[in-house]
Parts: sequence; C-alpha cells; structure tokens
Amino acid sequence: MQRINEKQLTQHYLSHDVQNELIALMSKSVIEEIIHRVKQAKYCAILLDCTGDVSRVEQMSIILRFCNSSTGVIEEHFVGFIAVTEKTGEYLTNSILQELERNGLDIQNCRGQGYDNGTNMVGIHKGIRTRILNINPRVFFTPCGCHSWNFLLMDVANSSTTAKTFFGFINKIYVLFSKSNKRWDIVKTKLKLTLKTLSETRWERRIGAVKAIFLQFDDVIECVNDLKNESDD
Repeated sequence: MQRINEKQLTQHYLSHDVQNELIALMSKSVIEEIIHRVKQAKYCAILLDCTGDVSRVEQMSIILRFCNSSTGVIEEHFVGFIAVTEKTGEYLTNSILQELERNGLDIQNCRGQGYDNGTNMVGIHKGIRTRILNINPRVFFTPCGCHSWNFLLMDVANSSTTAKTFFGFINKIYVLFSKSNKRWDIVKTKLKLTLKTLSETRWERRIGAVKAIFLQFDDVIECVNDLKNESDD
C-alpha cells in the first residue's frame, strides 16, 4: 500500500491484454508488409487448407505465393487463419474472395491456386477450383503434391494383402487402447512414444504410427498383456 500511495509503481506491460495488443500490432505490421510486396509483384497464387483447432473450430489457412519484384525470389507467406462454419466450395470461395478484397488484392491478378484433392476443393462442378476459374480463367490449378502422393501410396498399399494387414493391425492396437481412459493410462505409463492412429490424408502420420510400435515393441506387448490380465481379473 505504501508503494501505491507514494506512486512508486512502474509500468511493466505484462498483462495479457497488453501482450495480446502487442501481438495484434506486430501481426498487422507483418501482414501489411506482405500485402505491400504482393501488390508490387502484382501477380500471385493462393494456397489454402482447412483443419480443426483444439477448440474444434474449423480454420482455413491462407498463403500467398509471389515473385518478389526487388529480388526476383519466389516467396510464400502465411497471411492468416479464417474461422469457417461451412466447408462447401461456395462458402470457402466466398471467404477467399472476401479476404482478398479486405487486403486490397484483385482476384484478376491471381495466376495460381493450390489445394488438396478434396471434392469441395477440386470438384469439377462446385469445387473452389472451378468457381475461381469461372471468375478468372487464368488462375492455373496445381494439386497438393503430398495429398496426391498419399492417394497413390494408399492405392499401392491396398493392392498388397500384406500391407493392408500390417496397417490394419497397427490401427487396431490404437483403437484397442484409445477406447477408454483407463486403457490409455496403461499406454501413458509404459510408453514414451504414444500410440497414433492412421491418417487417410496425411501419409507421414503413418510413419509415426509405425515408429511408436516398432521402437517400443516389447513395451507394447507388455501393455497388451497388462490389459489381458486386467480383463481376466
């Protein structure tokens, strides 16, 4: 109280409100610089993807790709997340157009678009690709390379009975322990690498799922035995 009465307190700027304001100001400054570079280059490409965050809100990330007019170097810059309530091609297209307009960018200066191979993205009738091309036929489409490779690898793996059985067992082990918190506690107690589910769209996730079992095979067997003994009891 003495320090307050004598006005000895100093500003520390550590409150969450001040920190959030500083982050917002820095973000605004960075995005303004990116948009300035895009306008100098004039032409750009749009890259985007959608994913859910920890609060289960669907977020659409937008990246702009362009050639720096000063250096001649190709640059890619993330310009923000947009919370989306729908995943239809029409809704996402309108969200993209609104974001471009908000930043003073003209869709007619867009020369490229890149998404994954989802129907809402690349559908020939109602996908984002088609809707953007109807507005500007010069927006050349390039599918996501990783997503395309994932489809290829999945088809190759599905042609092999051994591969299908292998990945099937890996997924069954994950499902077995993830069904209840009590079972998952066994995993957390004995394994340093947690078991992982397979992903239909991200092939690199399968590597993590395999490593979690391959590098801890004896420990996984011990977890299964503990679960079996617990069930017998």
